[in-house]
Amino acid sequence: MYPKKTARDLLRTGLGAGLALGAGLLLSSCGAKPASVRITPPKLVFYGFEKTQILKAEVLDKKGRVLEGLPVAWESSKPDVVSVQSTGVVKSVGAGSSMITAKVEGASAQVKVDVHDVGSITLAPARATIAGAKGATAALAAQVLDRLGQPSELKPVFTSSDPKVATVDDSGTVTGVSEGRVAVTAALGDIGASAEVRILFREIASFEVSPATVPLKAGDAAHLTVVARDPAGTLIEDVAVVWSSSDPKTAVCANGTVRGISPGAATIRGTCGPKSAEISVLVF
Repeated sequence: MYPKKTARDLLRTGLGAGLALGAGLLLSSCGAKPASVRITPPKLVFYGFEKTQILKAEVLDKKGRVLEGLPVAWESSKPDVVSVQSTGVVKSVGAGSSMITAKVEGASAQVKVDVHDVGSITLAPARATIAGAKGATAALAAQVLDRLGQPSELKPVFTSSDPKVATVDDSGTVTGVSEGRVAVTAALGDIGASAEVRILFREIASFEVSPATVPLKAGDAAHLTVVARDPAGTLIEDVAVVWSSSDPKTAVCANGTVRGISPGAATIRGTCGPKSAEISVLVF
């Protein structure tokens, strides 16, 4: 026969077991050691200087459980490229690449950070009307410039504000889908430029470019006048034109501006849908 336990004995025994279990869990939690660090996002890219992004670090034990409340030490391998604060805030300083390290006791992780020198982006023409049948196209020209205004080899990302009206591919070619207006943007990060594009399902009946002859000094430029009309004689404003030169070493044309390169003669052709027109350029 076992001795009967009073309510006080049961309470004492249960309380003791509960305290022991609680102490064991507390000891297990406090005794867990950092085994790895997980940083998100896994990579950062900056376009331009004096910009900030945030890295977050999670500390994990050997079972992959998150350990809360442990201080993280952040470090940049190249402070002249990016700096990092104790809160994980990363700031772009100069062009280049750097490794950001997050350390917690014996565990650590790294992410790569790339910084590109981008000051501005130009997009031309600023306004364009794509006239013709559904599927007609026109190309927008984007140029990435560094903070000193020098051309960069970086390519921007193109987007359309309404793909149901017009789409745009990676090269800046816009395709009309339905009549309307859209904003086409070329951007890198928060630096970008936009153009207003109008899609007009209207036939081009006539197309003219003037003046017929343009004399230019090498290095100088002149603006050409374009006139496009529909079958009713209505002017189509800001009509998109594809320009080409018979001799790009002598003269070139972009967005209606012809520029002399070297002495000689060249023919500049403008094409608008099925219509085209030519002018002569004399460079001296």
